[in-house]
Amino acid sequence: MTPLANQSTSAAGSDHFLLWLSGAVVAAHLAIVGLLPGLTERFQLGDRAWDRSAKLDELLAQTNLDGVLAILFRFDAPGDYILFLPAYALAGPAGVIAQNVLLLLVGLYYLHLLCETWFSTAIARLACITWLLLPATTFHPHAFVSEAICNPLLIAATWYAARMLAGERAELRDAV
Repeated sequence: MTPLANQSTSAAGSDHFLLWLSGAVVAAHLAIVGLLPGLTERFQLGDRAWDRSAKLDELLAQTNLDGVLAILFRFDAPGDYILFLPAYALAGPAGVIAQNVLLLLVGLYYLHLLCETWFSTAIARLACITWLLLPATTFHPHAFVSEAICNPLLIAATWYAARMLAGERAELRDAV
């Protein structure tokens, strides 16, 4: 049986586990928000976070494209955090934290899907719990760092790449 065909065999128990785990993740992050000092301090835990938020504030203050481009291409802080701009513009630090927790849940879903499809439900559960126990996974959603965006998107991309390769090449599909 191919991994993709095996996908639906344990869906009910798996969905229940993933729903429970997602709720626990959200609760844990809400607890972290409650335990740490002020929202701005929690948000600024990341590397060069003050520089990044200052640069986004400058971007939001610009009134023309030339000003925006001048700030974007200034090299005082890397630009990988520009993906935070919409959430930051809408709700400030709280918007970025909400966006990052949502992305964490997306990453958790795809990690579970990837591991369950290619290995087993037990491996999927172990992988999800292990990823959530990593300190970086716990604190990145509260900090202004690009890993909060990159890690979940890389997991999702891996899922789609694995599906594409399994569909295109029979030898990869039969390897598991």
